[in-house]
Amino acid sequence: FLIGASTDKYITIFDMLNGNVVSKVCCGDITTGLTLTYDCKNLITTSSDGCIYFWKLDSTLQNLLL
Repeated sequence: FLIGASTDKYITIFDMLNGNVVSKVCCGDITTGLTLTYDCKNLITTSSDGCIYFWKLDSTLQNLLL
């Protein structure tokens, strides 16, 4: 899997085996950083407006990422 962010303010999770978009969310501003928690239950992002977001991932997606 690949997790990416772009200037369109979307965070996208791609399945690298087939290129499909697994999940896509819009956050408040341009994402400047992102990381997964060690257990893959949450995605933590920071944005250019100074906000920190904690995204709880769906249990199906959690299992796919492990």
